[in-house]
Amino acid sequence: MASCLSFYFALTVLLATVVDASNSISSTSDENADISKSLVAWWKLDEKIGHLVADSSGNKATGLVEQAGSQLAHTTDGIVFDGATYISMGTTPSLSGQTDFAVHAWVKVPPRIKQELCIIQQRSDHIYGEWWLWIRNGSLWFTVYNDEFQFRIEGTVPVTDGTWHHVAGVRNGTVGSIYVDSKLDKSQNGSKIVKLNSSLPVFIGYDPRDNKRYFHGELKEVQIFSAAVVPVGFNPISSYGIIVHSSTIQQRWMDRMAAFNMRGSASPEFSS
Repeated sequence: MASCLSFYFALTVLLATVVDASNSISSTSDENADISKSLVAWWKLDEKIGHLVADSSGNKATGLVEQAGSQLAHTTDGIVFDGATYISMGTTPSLSGQTDFAVHAWVKVPPRIKQELCIIQQRSDHIYGEWWLWIRNGSLWFTVYNDEFQFRIEGTVPVTDGTWHHVAGVRNGTVGSIYVDSKLDKSQNGSKIVKLNSSLPVFIGYDPRDNKRYFHGELKEVQIFSAAVVPVGFNPISSYGIIVHSSTIQQRWMDRMAAFNMRGSASPEFSS
């Protein structure tokens, strides 16, 4: 199971597409090529030890493990958050203005956890222009706010069942959407596009403003895009029957992956 998860973690950024202004899925090569260009940050969370978390996007948004005397515990599949430790990314990956954007992550939360949990957010004290992707009442909660809500979406698909789920929050113009395991859970249309404030820092597993909302469970492959990148066409459970929307980037990857034994080999590194 661990090897299958690693395979899909590596493909998450690739098996995705961009939605256009009408919130429809785009399928042109140019639009899909924009996926790699829009990658703001990519924290694989595969560090074995230490207090630093590398950004694999090339944008140098290194994260710092916070909490006195704490280090994140690494398992075969992800990094364990104990409800007291979190990661601070600073403002390097912060988004600004009315840009479309998306945040993706893999999460695994024990069923016993009932409180609100922060997966990732751009949010701090006393300054508006924020977004967050949390878990509330067992489902996703995706919000954009700056003195007023653009949208405040509470999902319906449970993700606190002790198994891995790929989750995503996407802003496409006025529309916000949340996805679980590549399927649309819920969308909401705001009346205007709220501006984001890039002076707000990004946190994984923690809300410094209200109630802390420390994450309990495991996280892996957390990504921020400066485009409305929607996860489509992959099955996180099975290593067979992958459906890929044709594009230059995606097809090149699938051609390369065909040369590997998926049962035992490590996945190749991606380069654009």
